[in-house]
Amino acid sequence: MSRSCSNSLAASSLECSVAEAQVCKKRLDITSLWWIIPLALFLVYIPLSSIIDLKIADFFSVEGRFKAPKWTWSVYTYGLLPGQLLFLGSFFTTLYLFVHKNRSSSFFASLYICLVLIIGGGLVSHAVFKQFWQRPRPKQTTLFGAKYPYCPMWKLYKGKKDRNLRSLPSGHATMGFYFFSLYFVGRRLKKKYLALFGIGMACFLGTLLSFARFSQGGHFFSDSVLSLIIMWETCYWLNRWMENYFECQTSYA
Repeated sequence: MSRSCSNSLAASSLECSVAEAQVCKKRLDITSLWWIIPLALFLVYIPLSSIIDLKIADFFSVEGRFKAPKWTWSVYTYGLLPGQLLFLGSFFTTLYLFVHKNRSSSFFASLYICLVLIIGGGLVSHAVFKQFWQRPRPKQTTLFGAKYPYCPMWKLYKGKKDRNLRSLPSGHATMGFYFFSLYFVGRRLKKKYLALFGIGMACFLGTLLSFARFSQGGHFFSDSVLSLIIMWETCYWLNRWMENYFECQTSYA
């Protein structure tokens, strides 16, 4: 009788392991359209990026000079505040729950939000692109009265190294698109309004901050497009990696 029970338990454990493996495989399915479509659209956009960059830069310039509306400088100064508050709130929430040994979905959600900015905004955008992929800003190019040549987003700048040539990607737009993280948290925790708020804030702030920087000659359109892609892909893949740590076990992507 005991041997029969042991065999039954072993078979049950094996079935559970197989089921868990199938769930994990489904979750890690890299064919998900959630990341393929944005990346495919971005690749299609790259050959057209120079034409669009110059058209938009010309639109915001007057006789070769950028004269941004005064309100855009307020956006430049204070537009990062929502993203900064989101990060700080998530950081202190994570720290508090960690100290109290709380490993609920709230802990992993706040940890996820922190990691999105650290990885997407810090490591990828600033530590990699802004440090190693030099690109003159619109107002720094000869097209608008400065000394540097225009450089497409897909081409490495081969001139003299200058720490001020950090147009790609847009740091301000990155902070706006950071709110995509709330969208993924809302989806994971089945909180519809949080997801809608996240996608709405990301689109609104990302567009507003990008517009301000375009009008000031601080960034090309492609700089903001790359910021969007970096933050979306970071949110998506980090969410997939942390998926097993959320209380909600259903896979939606």
